[in-house]
Amino acid sequence: MNQESLKFALINCPAWEINPPFDLSEIEGLIVSHGHDVKTFDFNLAFRNSSPKLVKQGFWDVSCQNQWNMDYNCRTDIRFNAHSQFNTTPLPIDQWADEVLSFKPDVVGFTTIPTNIAPGLLLAKELKKLLPNVHIIFGGPNLTRDLKGDEILRTGIPDAVLDGQSIETLLEVINTISNQGDISSIPGIGYLLNDTPSWTQLPPSQSDHFVSFPFPSITENPLAKPRLALINCPAWGAIPPLGIATLKSFMVSKGYEVKCFDFNLAFYNSSPELVKQDFWGASSYNQWTMDYNCHTDIRFNPGSFFNTTPLPLKEWTDEILSFKPDVVGFSSNITNMTTGLLLGRELKNIAPNIPIIFGGPNVAHDREGNIALKTGVPDIIVNREGEETLLEVMQVLQIQGDIRAISGIGYLVQNTPTWNPVRPQISNLDSLPFPDFNDFPLAEYPNPYDIPIMASRGCVYHCVFCYETVFWKKFRMRSGENIVDEMVFRLSEYNRLLETSQNSDNGSSHQERKRDYMGVSVESINNGERPTFSFLFADSLVNGHFKALEKMCDLIIKRELKIKWMGQATLDKRMTKEMIHKFKMSGCTGLAFGFESGSQKVLDGMSKNYKIENASSILRDFYEGGMPPTINVMVGFPTETFQDFIETAKFLFKNRKWIGQVSNVSETQAALGTPLFETPEKFDMTFQADGTWTSPSTGTEKDRKRRLKLLHWAMTLMNIRHQKIGSD
Repeated sequence: MNQESLKFALINCPAWEINPPFDLSEIEGLIVSHGHDVKTFDFNLAFRNSSPKLVKQGFWDVSCQNQWNMDYNCRTDIRFNAHSQFNTTPLPIDQWADEVLSFKPDVVGFTTIPTNIAPGLLLAKELKKLLPNVHIIFGGPNLTRDLKGDEILRTGIPDAVLDGQSIETLLEVINTISNQGDISSIPGIGYLLNDTPSWTQLPPSQSDHFVSFPFPSITENPLAKPRLALINCPAWGAIPPLGIATLKSFMVSKGYEVKCFDFNLAFYNSSPELVKQDFWGASSYNQWTMDYNCHTDIRFNPGSFFNTTPLPLKEWTDEILSFKPDVVGFSSNITNMTTGLLLGRELKNIAPNIPIIFGGPNVAHDREGNIALKTGVPDIIVNREGEETLLEVMQVLQIQGDIRAISGIGYLVQNTPTWNPVRPQISNLDSLPFPDFNDFPLAEYPNPYDIPIMASRGCVYHCVFCYETVFWKKFRMRSGENIVDEMVFRLSEYNRLLETSQNSDNGSSHQERKRDYMGVSVESINNGERPTFSFLFADSLVNGHFKALEKMCDLIIKRELKIKWMGQATLDKRMTKEMIHKFKMSGCTGLAFGFESGSQKVLDGMSKNYKIENASSILRDFYEGGMPPTINVMVGFPTETFQDFIETAKFLFKNRKWIGQVSNVSETQAALGTPLFETPEKFDMTFQADGTWTSPSTGTEKDRKRRLKLLHWAMTLMNIRHQKIGSD
């Protein structure tokens, strides 16, 4: 054995969550940086992909955990729980062992959770039999001295068990083995001594699983409530951020001092060249998203403009710290998570005692939450709905309490992401105070008369490519009365805030831009000819609850509110001509429909829950009602044959007169947490090592992009307004 460099195999056995084992990627990077040769084997993925029947039977679901768990009554033997299928139908241990041994490892490390301890021990036993001199190390949150560590050691298979999951301890074990030293002196491990499990003392840094976050300013005045800064980073739509405005109003109603910072707006207004290049458009998503192959580092995707031209993080940090916050919270989605993590890291470097909280759909537990936590930037992640969880987090941090009792959060325990139980959702959305836009310079937005508003949370449907239903779980809608009450309040407040933000320009910068707001010049606005306010519904669909929607329209008409409104909707046959007329009378200027495909077979596979024969009449009725509809189109669903694709093109051609525009035409993405990602076998999908997927009907990602370009070309010939790509 080379005493300076080892060959180290890292093993992930089934059953594990469907996500890639990112913790092994982190470990691999650290061990390689210390001069060792490392290879990772994900047998969980291999076995899952080769076992469609077991997947169909739910063997990777929570309901089948007992199929995988170990029978700890068997003492030194290794068996699955009684009645487990794997006691009679063995796993392909020999095949996995041959694959590991082909690497010729000196050390083999297993990452474990309760459902893969037994497979890991069986594989390790086979490796020891074939290669007696190999060193076997087990680690994971369920192998501490308090949690099954003794039982695992008594099998006689692991040479060492990490007490928890400390990468530093693992590295010390590897270095000791490399130098042929005695591991019994290493803090934080378990081993057999005369056939008896023995545990060394934990290092001081790991003796407590939770470290309270200090609040220096509150320590001086324990009665004061912490000051909270809420951050919106680029890239985001160039409208006031509804999420942090809603959180601010809720926290202010509970007595907290809160300030919102919209750095997305600041960067948008200071970057005219990037705006011109459509950096805030859908075609530039990859400029902003994170490179997940960078392990614990934070980088944008390869080729991103921002990897070579840094963002003004120091400037933003100084602005946040001028508020003197005790806690900083970030709202996160797919295009601003990377920017938020970079800004959070800058904050930690300058003010390490300020706790950092992340929330939003992109950092949920079943999305990129673990990735965000492993960067070491967020101290706490709010999982799913934010208001009540954020309130409890602030209350616990104020008294320097223990966050382990808070429902709905994630945090690191010994470098391992840990998630508390999900918090029940707010049942009555009418109970929430109206969003607070006081911190946003409204006159600085591209169209200050666009007002974001939320009428519901969740969706009544369960489209397999969409994360909305997964995130919100169930659909909830505000009452029509409550929505219109906010509209009335907002009209008065926005007029006041616009006047304030325009006056704050001292009559210079706002005038110099000479912007055209909804066809009305700045001069006309100053002369009292203000444009109509337009409410932009941020909902998955506005017609999830028809009675509440109709009530909203009736009240807008009754109160004679001179407004416009628009949102997203589903192609529901209950959208009658009478209701469409009511939409028009209440100020609706158009709706965006999730059309997606002209093939009923594809729609059924998507769980779209509408019939294609109803789509034409609904689109025509909206067009004839004076509201040219917008539709979304999706290309390359896994079961979409080329004939299905042609059906979509044919539908667009036949209905081209009724379609106002196609605002979102894209290829199908299998996002984390969605049914497409979680159960790809149901859709005949196969994921590749680079994260892309293939299917017999759509081929590779390159094939799907060809269909996308073909559809863009066809829509150009049909003279249908549509979102452009490339040189189209």
